[in-house]
Amino acid sequence: MRTAWLGLAACALLGASAIAGPRGRDVPAPYSGGEDACVWVTNYGGDDVCGVRVPEGTPLGCVRTGEHPHGIALSPDGSRLYVSSEGADAVSLVDTATLSVVKQTGVGHSPNQLALTPGADRVWVTINGDDAVSVLDATTLDLVRTVPVGRKPHIVAATSRGRMLVTSEGDGAVGVYDIDSLDRVGSIPVFGFPRVLTTSPDGGTAFLTLRWLNGALVLDVEAASVRGLLSLGETTYAADGKVAHGLALTADGSTLLLTSQTAGTLSWFGASDLSPRGQVQVGGDPNWVETTPDGRYAAVSNTADGTVAIVDLAESTVVATTSVGPKPKRLVVGRCSPEPAGRRR
Repeated sequence: MRTAWLGLAACALLGASAIAGPRGRDVPAPYSGGEDACVWVTNYGGDDVCGVRVPEGTPLGCVRTGEHPHGIALSPDGSRLYVSSEGADAVSLVDTATLSVVKQTGVGHSPNQLALTPGADRVWVTINGDDAVSVLDATTLDLVRTVPVGRKPHIVAATSRGRMLVTSEGDGAVGVYDIDSLDRVGSIPVFGFPRVLTTSPDGGTAFLTLRWLNGALVLDVEAASVRGLLSLGETTYAADGKVAHGLALTADGSTLLLTSQTAGTLSWFGASDLSPRGQVQVGGDPNWVETTPDGRYAAVSNTADGTVAIVDLAESTVVATTSVGPKPKRLVVGRCSPEPAGRRR
């Protein structure tokens, strides 16, 4: 695969005001040495979820949640995990201090990704096999409502403007839903098979990877349109079309991160102008990426290697690689549990 920077392009002109929010610097702000961060990752081939401390990569332990765990979300205080198990047709609530499943709720056929609403009071779960989203109470895990959406929903993401975005693999579109009423209020056609989605802090912009696209689309949420394109160069053949896959934004919205499954790299860019900032090899088939709240470190799940890599973005260096289990996919980064389990199963 050619060097990522050679293919930087735009399908629309991207000026300084193209993406609202703070403009990026060359690297994220230095690590402040504040609260520790923890990573939790679903092992699709191991039927469990495992934790890793950042930045040292110390294992925190694992908990079995059900067959083929797929989506994952973490409560703001770090005490609870929400995990969808695709093979079990259920969502599990996990206590991170004791590494135990405290409740499990059936939700429908093949639940994929899930996300907490900004108030952390509801969990939205895409039900790929039923063309629906299950909305759960985040405290009790009780089913609040089932909402029909587009065909084959996969990823769901919240915005700060009271919207939930849901990708539709069968429709080649991103549906826009009101968080309170649960009504569909718009749709963004993307003319391809949508993969991973992330939203800007101000809620006006989203970034999306597509199958067989070696890059990411820039979406205008309010205008319901494609605003631009970040390209990593010529598309390299991949059997399932997942060339560029995982992407994330730092909490301040200044830096966009993107994994390449074929090249085994993590690349990052200034989010406002899509200018290159860094790149590093992380492992085999990197799937998902998230950053610590301070923007200093990124965690990447390497599906082919069974590992999680911790990357120091300021130094462009992998500082730890930790074995977690077979086929790790989705991961979440956030506050550590008040009482870390500190043990492996």
